[in-house]
Amino acid sequence: MADKIIQWNNKLLTFNQKLIRTQSVATPVAATYPTDQLVERWGFADNTGLNGKTFSGSGTYNQSGPSAGLKSVALDGTNVITMADDADIKHVWNNHDYTIAYWLNCASTPTGQRILIRAYTANYKAGVLHLIRNAETSIATGMTCPEEADYMVENGTTNVRDSSWHLIIASRTTNSWTQYVDNSADGSATGNPSGWGASTSSSFTIGESLPCNIGPFYIYGKVLTSDERTQLWNSGNGV
Repeated sequence: MADKIIQWNNKLLTFNQKLIRTQSVATPVAATYPTDQLVERWGFADNTGLNGKTFSGSGTYNQSGPSAGLKSVALDGTNVITMADDADIKHVWNNHDYTIAYWLNCASTPTGQRILIRAYTANYKAGVLHLIRNAETSIATGMTCPEEADYMVENGTTNVRDSSWHLIIASRTTNSWTQYVDNSADGSATGNPSGWGASTSSSFTIGESLPCNIGPFYIYGKVLTSDERTQLWNSGNGV
């Protein structure tokens, strides 16, 4: 009888241990991107964004992205994709705080100035630009005005021409740009050229002369917080 009691106690102990292990395993929570004042997110499985805004052009969609499950669009430096005029994006361009964030993968081979993103504003006087200048390896973001000095972040130091995925975040306030690469500050610029004004068009292009892959791409109508930038970075995996 005593042996049977010991056997039952051992079985009960084993059962309780299994139950504790089952209860202690938390269900993983999928990482998500910030949604506060999100104007659009393009995941590039195809040309249509989360809110229905659609790119035209000849990029190759549904390519591998910065991590498993994320996609990108491939651009060869001659083909571009274009976002047509859109009221929501025009509102952001027009002297509004905003953030552009995207994943970039490009090689070290291109030389000369390579324009990645171009958006014209103020009767085409000022253009929102993301580019790599000449032999430099860092990204430059901001805006340029043909009739005035450039208003660009030129002091970035992170090499983005290394065939690796990098998260680029550029936030604009009324008179300043701040740039982040891989969730670390990577340059800033201040100024407010008079060429910046009410946008006559919200259209913009990606891939004008830079062979690259572009992963998930976001436009926010605000400056992202540190926590929100970290959320997009997601330990280098993206969301």
